[in-house]
Amino acid sequence: MNSYARRFRMMLVLSASLLVSIAPAGAVEPGPPNELYDLPGLRRMVAIVNALFPATRTSLDAARSCGTAEAARRERVLSAGGRWGDETNAYLTPSLRTAAANTAELTALFGLTIDAFPTDDAGRRHIDALLGDDRRLIPPNGALDYLIVSNWSLSLPWLVPFDAQATRPSPFFGRMRTTNVPSMHVVASLAYTDTAAGTFVIIPLRGGFSLRIFEPPRGQVFHGRRSWSPLLTPAPELPAAMHPVALQLPKFQIVQPGRSVLDQLTSFGIQSIHSRATPDDIIQSATLDVTEGGLAATSRTIAYTTHKVRVLPPKLLVVDHEFLFAVMDEQQHEPLLLGSVYDLPGTPRS
Repeated sequence: MNSYARRFRMMLVLSASLLVSIAPAGAVEPGPPNELYDLPGLRRMVAIVNALFPATRTSLDAARSCGTAEAARRERVLSAGGRWGDETNAYLTPSLRTAAANTAELTALFGLTIDAFPTDDAGRRHIDALLGDDRRLIPPNGALDYLIVSNWSLSLPWLVPFDAQATRPSPFFGRMRTTNVPSMHVVASLAYTDTAAGTFVIIPLRGGFSLRIFEPPRGQVFHGRRSWSPLLTPAPELPAAMHPVALQLPKFQIVQPGRSVLDQLTSFGIQSIHSRATPDDIIQSATLDVTEGGLAATSRTIAYTTHKVRVLPPKLLVVDHEFLFAVMDEQQHEPLLLGSVYDLPGTPRS
């Protein structure tokens, strides 16, 4: 009987341990988050910082080039019937306002507003509005030498709009789970390639813009920036032929909270910062909304630097041989005692 009881208890223990080891039904491990980066916004911020606090003249040349591209892009957006909104503000301490060169030219290139840090409530509220939720990532204003905030919004219609009446729920096979999402439909002539490596399609927007989509084979794991190269193919190397297709595309929105991107600049092929006042950080947040009518996007790029107090290591001072001394009345600048020490009593050293 005792032997049977022991075997029964052992079976209970094994059964309990097996139950504990089984993951709960339906448990889903967190997957990789969606990513969204504004590359022109990063280039623009680097050019502004370099030109405000130049280490070389080439930084201003880069700012001129970037400014010309910005103006051309805005003109294309407006001529395409789209909308473009832009506000860029630089807040500097008085010392850096004096040191910042080429301010007038930068203002013309980027529509840049340069001002001192506000001390009134209205000014602080304005900065908080510019920073949005990203202000939690930035030290209080009193600790800053400069703060540059660039906000822009963009809205562009499709060259051939999707049929809003045809939008219906369809499965989307994500990495971690399958969901039903609103899927849009359009029949149009598009440039695309469909190979074993994946499907690549260019969906034109008005004004010479486009949304490029690269879809690898289902089940193939890809990792953000390392898999973007097909999307960045130069235009002359793209398929020139247009083919009639019935395209199904999910209607989607991405909201990218603010995060640091300073250490990622080189991975995007963006020039280094050659400035006498290198940012402590560059923060970016963005949104993208793709609907039947077109594409709407916003981006906020922030650069800042904090007061840098140079703390020198203490110099070692050792009084270990003959010395002179004085006891002074410092207020009257009068010595009370003067003396010298040549030897001190102690244990003789061998």
